[in-house]
Amino acid sequence: MKIKIIFRQLCVFIAFLFLSSTLFSQKNLKKQFVLQGKIAGTVTGWVYLEYLNSVKLYVTDSNYLKSGEFKFSGFIDEPTMAIFYIKSKPRSVDDANITDIVLESAAMQVYYKVEDLKNGIVSGSKSHIEYKLYYDRRIGVGTKWRKMFDALDNARNNHDTATANNILEQQYPLYEEDAKAVDVNYIKEFPNSYTSAFVLTTLSHKLPMDSLKILYSILSPAVQQSVNGKTVIDFIENTEKLAIGMPAPDFMIADMNGKNISLKDFKGKYVLLEFWASWCSPCRKENPNLKKAYSRFHDKGFEIIGISLDLPDFKKAWLEAIKADSLPWIQLSLNRAVIKEYNVQRIPASFLIAPDGKILSKDLRGEEVEKKLAELIK
Repeated sequence: MKIKIIFRQLCVFIAFLFLSSTLFSQKNLKKQFVLQGKIAGTVTGWVYLEYLNSVKLYVTDSNYLKSGEFKFSGFIDEPTMAIFYIKSKPRSVDDANITDIVLESAAMQVYYKVEDLKNGIVSGSKSHIEYKLYYDRRIGVGTKWRKMFDALDNARNNHDTATANNILEQQYPLYEEDAKAVDVNYIKEFPNSYTSAFVLTTLSHKLPMDSLKILYSILSPAVQQSVNGKTVIDFIENTEKLAIGMPAPDFMIADMNGKNISLKDFKGKYVLLEFWASWCSPCRKENPNLKKAYSRFHDKGFEIIGISLDLPDFKKAWLEAIKADSLPWIQLSLNRAVIKEYNVQRIPASFLIAPDGKILSKDLRGEEVEKKLAELIK
C-alpha cells in the first residue's frame, strides 16, 4: 500500500463528496465561474471539466485547446470540486494528466504542464487555495509515514502475513491518529472554509459524537449550510436516532428466496443485524465467530439477520458467498433505504437488538457477540 494509493482514496472522496450545488440560469451572474488558462507542452487537443450540481446533474464540459489555451464557464451555488483532465477517458486519479480544482463564482486562472497537472498554479479561487493547503498537509502526513507504508507493501509482496498484521495493528493506527489531528486542526484553523465541511464528513465516523458536534458548531453558518455541512448534520441526527437504548427502525426486505421479512416479526428475541457483502473480506472473516454465537444461542432466542450490500447484478456472488461460508441465518437482499436508515457508512456494521426492539450494542466483533449474549441469555 503506497502513499499514492492512500491519497487516491482521499481524491476520490473529494471528487464525489465535496461537490456542489444548483445549476443557475444565465441571469444569475453572481454565481458564474469562469475558468481559463494554458497548458504548457501542447497546443491542440481536448480538455475536460466535470462536476456535479445540487440536483445530482453531472456536468461534463469540454474545450478544444487553441495554442494551448482553454476557457470554461458555468453556474454554481457554492465552491465546487471539479475534475479537470486531458484525454476523454482518464484512467485513474493517479494519472498525471488529471487533477482536481475547486471552482468558485469568480474569474479563475490556471497554468498547467502536460504530464504534471497536479502541480499546476491556480489563482482566483480562495476555496481552491484552502483546499490545496489541506491536501498538502495530508500529503505531509503520508510522507512522514512513508517507511511504514513501504514496510507494509514489502510484507504483503513477500506474503509475510505476520509482519503485515503487526504493522496494521501497531503502526497504522498511529498514522490514522496523526492524520486525524491534521484534520481537526485544519477545521479549527479554517472554520469559514468549505474544505472544512468536507474534512468533517470524512471524520464523522472516526470521532466521538460530542467532538463531532463541537467541530460542527464552530463552522460558519454558510459552511454549515453547504452540501457537506448538511451531510454532517444529517449524520449527527441519524446517529443519535440509532444510539444505544433507541428503538431499532423497522423494515421489510425480501430474503434470498423472495419472501418479505420484517424486523418486528422477531420481537421477543435478541436479533443481530449484520450489514455485509460477498466482496467484503473483513465481513467474511467475521462469519466463523457469528456461526459460533448462532449455534450456541439460536435455540435460546437469538437470531441473525444478514443484510447484503451486494448490488442486484451481483446476486450470484452473494448467494455463492452464503453457500461457501455455510451461513444458516436469514439473508436479506440490498435495500438502500434501510442502509440509509441505519446510517451504514462502512461494513461490516452490526446492531444487537433487544427483545423489546431497542438497540443494545453496535459493531460487536470477534468473540464479543458470543460474550455479550452469554451475559444476556442465562
